[in-house]
Amino acid sequence: MLAAVRYDEETAFPGWYALVPVVGTVLVLAGGCTPTPRGAGWLLGRRPLVWLGGLSYGWYLWHWPLLVIAPAALGRADGTAGVPLALGLSAAALGLAWLTLRLVENPVRFHRAFRSRPAAPWCSGPPCRPVPRRCP
Repeated sequence: MLAAVRYDEETAFPGWYALVPVVGTVLVLAGGCTPTPRGAGWLLGRRPLVWLGGLSYGWYLWHWPLLVIAPAALGRADGTAGVPLALGLSAAALGLAWLTLRLVENPVRFHRAFRSRPAAPWCSGPPCRPVPRRCP
């Protein structure tokens, strides 16, 4: 958090200043090694965060195109989105991630053709068939 709040354009980065976020990350990861009753596992197991985690990959895929294309399409001279626009676009990306999950990912993932034989869609061509042995 210190690096996010205190670093600015004049901070010599990367360099020695890169140690602050790296050490912070190491401490967070080390802190998660010992489970606690109200630790990260408990927090991330809450229903709203599990729901958000289910959308996270789609959200990841949608947010960058929106954050990059929308400011240019809106005629922003510097090509960047201010905080209010970025938050709105991030919310729109979350909505698109939900729609993608419902209309694309889940229908494909749970289609009956993929349920009965898990290897069938991935291994159906000649390379997957046994090769007859030829003995001398």
